[in-house]
Amino acid sequence: MSTDPNRPFDGQPHTDDGIRGKTEIQGVRFRDLCDCILKAFVHAAAFSVLNEKELYEKVENNTICSQDLYPLNLSKMSPVALVQNISCEVEKFMGIFPNLEETIPSTPDESQNDAWRDFTIEELGQLVHLLVKRAHHRSSQAECLKDLEDARNYWRMIGSRIDFLEKKQ
Repeated sequence: MSTDPNRPFDGQPHTDDGIRGKTEIQGVRFRDLCDCILKAFVHAAAFSVLNEKELYEKVENNTICSQDLYPLNLSKMSPVALVQNISCEVEKFMGIFPNLEETIPSTPDESQNDAWRDFTIEELGQLVHLLVKRAHHRSSQAECLKDLEDARNYWRMIGSRIDFLEKKQ
């Protein structure tokens, strides 16, 4: 994917290259953006250090500073994860995180049985990923648990698909 500012927003809906990427940044000063980037680095690479929990606490308490990043092993970090985490941190700052409502397909009560079979394994996996990520950032325990329950259901659907393919062999 290029960085051409005129490219279409035709990527996966939950990414910056899809619908989510159309959101304009508002009310964010450069210092705020830098703070978001610091936090994103922690989320993308804190697993590489022993004081991982301490770093996450600093992010949650808004006490992280640039000096805290030096121990991170950036060679183990995914640059794609960093970019995605920056977007999430900016959304949090703007008060719109998770900015996913349009990207998660709804399942109305009148949907037919086994309609989930129309989804590919990749699409089901994306739903699991998005729901778990959203649950992690929920402030309401009830909403968090609902997202995790939904993620488990989609995970089971993937398992059913795999079981079916195994039996076919």
